[in-house]
Amino acid sequence: GTSCANKYSEIRDNFCALPPAERQVSFGGSVMVLTDGTPGQVHLANPAADFFGRVSTIADVGNDPRRVRCLDNVCAVTNHGSDSLTILTWDGLETAAVTATVAVGDGPVGLDLYNVGDSIRILTTGQNDNTYSMTTVSAAGEFVETETSAIPEGCEAPGHIIWIEETSQAFATCFDNHSYAVFEP
Repeated sequence: GTSCANKYSEIRDNFCALPPAERQVSFGGSVMVLTDGTPGQVHLANPAADFFGRVSTIADVGNDPRRVRCLDNVCAVTNHGSDSLTILTWDGLETAAVTATVAVGDGPVGLDLYNVGDSIRILTTGQNDNTYSMTTVSAAGEFVETETSAIPEGCEAPGHIIWIEETSQAFATCFDNHSYAVFEP
């Protein structure tokens, strides 16, 4: 599977494998792309460039990466098979680097980032242990801390998660019981 993020995009879609006819669409720069594996990898790609030289590998990430999201110059990748989160910095063009890989709940899938002024909070779900983790990084992408907590009762196998904008609440989907949870992390 492939997942991507674009620093300038308002689109919050997790996948960016584009059909050939749509590859000429302007994304405003490069996209960050994940490839599945043990370990997975993160790449930068420019969909408008010629085929050769279009993709550059940045680094290995954890096993079975599922999602990548970016906010400002900070990006994060959930590594489902490694129970971890990889944190990166990216200038939105050609320079990206891993700053940390940290433990989160078991089987992270969902991922969202929220700017809280001088830091960025990253929410992830632990699909296999019914948890969510909130990781704080500096605005420069340096790891500060991670707290893992139980997802609210009644939510089984949390999948996707997003911050509810303009509030301090989160919305998570609950895969096993076809439900959702709204809570304050």
